[in-house]
Amino acid sequence: MTEVQHLLAIDDLGEDFREILQWAIQFKQDPDTDYDFKPLDELSIGCIYGETPSTRTRVSFEVGIHKLGGQALTLLKGDIQMGKSESIADPGVRSFHDS
Repeated sequence: MTEVQHLLAIDDLGEDFREILQWAIQFKQDPDTDYDFKPLDELSIGCIYGETPSTRTRVSFEVGIHKLGGQALTLLKGDIQMGKSESIADPGVRSFHDS
């Protein structure tokens, strides 16, 4: 079993996380700039919502994924057979892993 780790200070985070925070600050300050930072380049990111998300939530995720170079695949509750013939892991892991 993995030991629980607690985040007590920002200094406990690694350098990778600090770099992500710096990019987030840049994106927030100047959202219209097309940065070369594309960590999701050529990746499909599945967004599975159990209930209907607000338009703002769904569009924010899709725009963010696109700006980072990825392609958002949004599945709503009615798009998959959760709880009937397949579990959330079935479409969520298998379909997107195979793309």
